[in-house]
Amino acid sequence: MDELFQLAHFQALHWTELVYESFLRRGQELPPDWPGSVEQARLLVAIAANGEIEERSCERLVDIVQHRARFLWQEFRSFH
Repeated sequence: MDELFQLAHFQALHWTELVYESFLRRGQELPPDWPGSVEQARLLVAIAANGEIEERSCERLVDIVQHRARFLWQEFRSFH
């Protein structure tokens, strides 16, 4: 599970960076709360899992990705 945990953290970081940079490029104000959805997190996890992780573990990873992305969003906003 350590590898899965690391994968989830990497996915969250990458996703947060993409969303953050997207707002900046468009000159939009950063929302105070993380704008990513659970459905988007599920898609990221499904792509990363590539069908090799059981569904229960995937849902746990979705939770980790969302939680970490929310945290990172606040960190990124503090730099702006």
